[in-house]
Amino acid sequence: MLNIISEKTIDIAAEPIAAAGLQPVYRVLTVDDALDGDLLVEILSPRTRAHRVAQAGALANLPAEIVFDRGKSPFIILRLQGQAPAVNFLLKALRANRFKMSS
Repeated sequence: MLNIISEKTIDIAAEPIAAAGLQPVYRVLTVDDALDGDLLVEILSPRTRAHRVAQAGALANLPAEIVFDRGKSPFIILRLQGQAPAVNFLLKALRANRFKMSS
């Protein structure tokens, strides 16, 4: 089961990951305040495919934040944070499910 550490509601369309429109994409960011080199994976996912992301995140044992859209769009953002080996496992699962890296 996915370890959900927080959830919130915002305007997803205003987020940088949604700049190119609402589509299944992800991006990898470094965490500035992490001493142990954690990476943050931000994923824009249709609600209908979010369970696949959650399954991969749970298998990689990554804590997650879920962000819902204030405008009730069919998309959510998942933010998962962890070390490179776990993040790489998640990225392989995302690519296998046809998520694209955000530019």
